Amino acid sequence: MADEEEIEVLSEEEIEVLSGSEEASGPIVTRSATQNTRQTPSQQVQDAVSEFVAGFMGDMLSYEEEDAEDTGTEEDEDLVWDEENDSDDSFLYSEEEEWAWWAELEGDLSTVLQTPAVVERVWGSNPPSFEEQQEEVYAYYTLLKQAHQTDESLSERGTSKRLLGGDSCCVLDSGKGEAIVFGDGDASGTTRHINSSYDHCQVADSIICNCYDGVNDEIVVVKKRMMHLYTVSRTSTVARKDADVYLGINPYTIARSANGECIVVGGDLHAMLFHYNREKRELKYSSILVFQRNQASEFPMANYATFGKVGGKERLLLTNQNGNIYIFEVPSRGEIEERQAQGEDPSPLFMCTTFYDNVWNPPQISNSRLESQVMTVGSSSVQSWIQTVNSSPNRAPNAFEVYVSLSSAQKELRTNVVGKFPIALNCAVPSADSKWLAVVGDSQMVFVCPLDKIIQGHIMKYKATSTEVYMPYVVRLKLPGGKALAHKLQHRPVARPYSQYCVWNDSSTLLAASSDNGNYVAVWSSSNWSLVKVFEYKKQGPCLSLRFVDGLDSSLLWAEDISESVSVGNVYCPKKKDRTFLKLPDRMDRRKRKRLSQAFNNFGGGMTKDIPPILGQRITGIGCTTGGNRTYVYTASTSQLSRHEVLRSWSPETHSKFTSKKFKKALLQVLLGARSSATLRLLPEPVLLKILSLAAFPAEAWA
Repeated sequence: MADEEEIEVLSEEEIEVLSGSEEASGPIVTRSATQNTRQTPSQQVQDAVSEFVAGFMGDMLSYEEEDAEDTGTEEDEDLVWDEENDSDDSFLYSEEEEWAWWAELEGDLSTVLQTPAVVERVWGSNPPSFEEQQEEVYAYYTLLKQAHQTDESLSERGTSKRLLGGDSCCVLDSGKGEAIVFGDGDASGTTRHINSSYDHCQVADSIICNCYDGVNDEIVVVKKRMMHLYTVSRTSTVARKDADVYLGINPYTIARSANGECIVVGGDLHAMLFHYNREKRELKYSSILVFQRNQASEFPMANYATFGKVGGKERLLLTNQNGNIYIFEVPSRGEIEERQAQGEDPSPLFMCTTFYDNVWNPPQISNSRLESQVMTVGSSSVQSWIQTVNSSPNRAPNAFEVYVSLSSAQKELRTNVVGKFPIALNCAVPSADSKWLAVVGDSQMVFVCPLDKIIQGHIMKYKATSTEVYMPYVVRLKLPGGKALAHKLQHRPVARPYSQYCVWNDSSTLLAASSDNGNYVAVWSSSNWSLVKVFEYKKQGPCLSLRFVDGLDSSLLWAEDISESVSVGNVYCPKKKDRTFLKLPDRMDRRKRKRLSQAFNNFGGGMTKDIPPILGQRITGIGCTTGGNRTYVYTASTSQLSRHEVLRSWSPETHSKFTSKKFKKALLQVLLGARSSATLRLLPEPVLLKILSLAAFPAEAWA
């Protein structure tokens, strides 16, 4: 629990030296401290698919000893860029080449399907279409890749978990959910699954869901360097594809404005902006913004994007690996199209230089400090980028190629930032009431910036180099962990949890953050910043994507990177009743997974026969929509897109879904009283049912 003494308010009187749990270990060059930095010989990329499969299967089992000896993520490393290895070469031939190797293997998986014996063994005598086979092989490949890159035991990932949910923590549609499919548009009426992809093992931000008319949901997903926009009726599971655009990369993040006209995609060191015309179903490039590299080894990745009301209006916030949160304006589609019709670059429309020109800008703040909150971004040619990605359609350009492409024909622009934070940032989200900005990254700290005092920060400096940075005024919270976490991870004497994502509830009263190395989700109350809940369970894997259920302030959704379900927890329920599950529908049963594992093994013999199939799906994001009286939860994975309904009110038709014995007993007494009591008999039936519907929530009251 955080008390008054634990909440540090940064003062102006001294320059604080960063140490201890404020630090992230290692150089700020990746989204987080990546464990796998082994080199893969470039000639392997040219080998046959059978050698690929044998190589990577064997490596997954042999890399455990290497990881134990890996010193690249030691806790006593200083928070400073690696000056000794400050070159592009060190980047290209370690983690960069490993990513290239995985990407090459991904592109050649379809060759495995050209062996008839494999097809018959896995799918039987009546196999699905070749495209469906490709997608299932790819989905299973991503499980292997994710388990390998997160250093998880394949045997542990292969064991099924018994899903034990609480009796009354949340009221849900308790089925397996429905798979969302889309039609190919031909006369046959054939439908296909909608799946997604991801770029990094710590990324789970590949879906956006919105309901603009109360009748249809609009879904944006990213799949293999393409961004697709679908419309699905809330009364159907068959979607219509409305638009798509080739990105050339698998992004780290995607986000959409409140009216749906503006969509942003974050990449290695740039953000691609698009505008959508709903009437014409057209999705077009608006602008490409490039973040500046301060050092050769630094790639300022756009790790998270979100739209929110800050400074009195809707703005775009882009969280960057370099420790800054960039603030951009959100022009209308009409303004963008007008600029483009005149042959002009619309990028200047996105620049925000007035964020600090408001009532919270106190007179004692110096101009130099205000100037430090403005940074340069480049505007790159859209046509140049399209030519670059189209020249290599079978693979995504690496970070260095992206830098070379976007560095040409740049125009320098300036926009406001919130920063600089002394860690690599992963996510920043404003609260719905526009009072707070929550920030998480490669640190045990969770920073909360009060937006009315954000400029009243102070100077801090790095521990080893004494490099001074200006850091905003913040309240500092701490992720739980320490020795207990170190024992749990069992590969370091001291371990600190980091966070990849954070989220506020609708009323801005609760803040949640997920930890991928701590394997939990922590929740704080904004009333006093006390830690009110930690959702931590045995065998829970790395937790990534999370969000609160629309309209249910205390109900939180989160997903492990690989899982058969999405967890739903109630912050205020007691431990044994605080969680239930949304069981995901599955395209691949255990038999198919087992035979596909055997097929991979037979291509090279690198995988031990007795390792069970890896169950679950690689979940790439969670979305939530509300229309009418229904709330849907969408789950994107590399296997499929699925939907569950979350009940937010009681009715006689949904009574069987309500599991709380206390609620059912109380409801029975009210109904009996309505028959026998002269007073209650006066209530019209619709009024009585409305009262019972309202009484069902909040669900924790009946725990």
